[in-house]
Amino acid sequence: MLTVQETAYPRLKSNFTTKELDKLFSPTLKELHWTRTHSRNPFSHLNFLILLKTFQCLNYFIPITDVPLVIIKHIARTSNIALSGNEKWNSYHRKGTGKRQITMIRNYRKAKVFDNQARQIMLKAIENAVLEKDAKSDLVNIAIDELIKHSYELPAFQTLVKSVDHIHSMVYRNLYKRVAYSLSNEEKEKIDTLFQQIDGATYSDWYAIKQDPGRPRIEQIKTWIARENWMSDRQLGSNFFKSYLSRPLK
Repeated sequence: MLTVQETAYPRLKSNFTTKELDKLFSPTLKELHWTRTHSRNPFSHLNFLILLKTFQCLNYFIPITDVPLVIIKHIARTSNIALSGNEKWNSYHRKGTGKRQITMIRNYRKAKVFDNQARQIMLKAIENAVLEKDAKSDLVNIAIDELIKHSYELPAFQTLVKSVDHIHSMVYRNLYKRVAYSLSNEEKEKIDTLFQQIDGATYSDWYAIKQDPGRPRIEQIKTWIARENWMSDRQLGSNFFKSYLSRPLK
C-alpha cells in the first residue's frame, strides 16, 4: 500500500524551525486586515487565520484539531491574539462560521472545490503518464501537480491512491491484451522458451539475458558478441515494438 510519505502530498510536520514557521505561517499585513475585517471576535479571527495559513501550505483544508499546537501558537503570537488555553477547536470547520470562512478563503485564493471536473482532469493526467511513469508514487505526484495547476483543492490522499490504482490496472490490463493479441504463436513460443530450464540447466535463458556486460576485456567482448548473435535469433522483430513506443513526457 502506497504511503503519503512516499509522495509529494503536502502534510504538516509535527516540528518546525523558527525560520519555517515565519516563512509558512506568519500572516501578512494584508491577510491580517482582511481576516480581521471579516471576524466577529479574536477567537473567530484566530481560527480564520489558522484555516487560511494551513490551506496555503497544504492546498486543502484540515480540522484545526489536526493542526500542531506550535503552528497555532505561532499564528496567535504573530497576530497579537491571546490564547486562553480554553479554546474549543472541535468541529469548528464544520460549523457555520468555519464554513463561511472556508468559502471566503476559497474565493480569496481563487481555489476551486474538488469536483467531477477536477476528477476527470486528475484521471486524464494519470492515464497520460502511466506508461512512462510506472511507479505509483510518481503518478500521484503528477496528479497533484495537475490539480494545483488548475487551481483545485487536493482531495484526500486515498482518493488519489485509488484513482492511480484504477488507471494503472486498467491501462496495463489493456496493454497485456494488446501484446497477447499481436503476438503470433511462434513468437509466444519464443517468449515461453526463455523461462524454461532446458536439458537440466540450472538457469533459464531469461537469466542469461539479464546478465551485466562485465568489464570490457577481450574474452568478455567475444562472449558478448556471441550473446548478441544468440539473442538475435530470439527477437520478435521491430514491427512488434513500434506499436508500443511511448511518447516522451514534457
